[in-house]
Amino acid sequence: MRRALLLAVLALTALAPHWARAQEEHAGRTRVQGLRHWSYPAYTRVVIELSGPVRTRVEQLAADAAAGRPDRLYLDLPNVWVGHEWDAPQPVGDGLLAAIRLGQFQSEAARAVIDLAQYERHRMFALTGPDRIVIDVYGEAARGAEAIGAAPSLATEGLTPAPERKLLVVLD
Repeated sequence: MRRALLLAVLALTALAPHWARAQEEHAGRTRVQGLRHWSYPAYTRVVIELSGPVRTRVEQLAADAAAGRPDRLYLDLPNVWVGHEWDAPQPVGDGLLAAIRLGQFQSEAARAVIDLAQYERHRMFALTGPDRIVIDVYGEAARGAEAIGAAPSLATEGLTPAPERKLLVVLD
């Protein structure tokens, strides 16, 4: 028992400099703090919560039958470190999206991939306070779904518009 404990302590001691170096290397990078999705009658919303602002754009990739990949959207997230925290795909299966994947694409960038079941169009926008990227994916599968109450709004989802979207109403 003592020998096993001693070996464990020695192994941790040997790994400590590597772990500290990895922490320093990724310090100051933006981190993904959450990945959520909601399915609505007209679209599916994907929200990537971040520790800081990130500038990105959505790109589309055609299906790759040889690799078993469906049509998909992807976003490269520069200066974002996710490491292995998000290795498992997040299944959606709402008839519009199959799954959402997030991983370390390069040492300097993460990549978010949205596997599509159906696709018509998308829109992406960024919000602050807290920082997040929102992607709405529209398609036929969602349009045929039965409505579940009122249409969603940014306020009902806890999302607030970015400061530059303030509205001033003056009553006379």
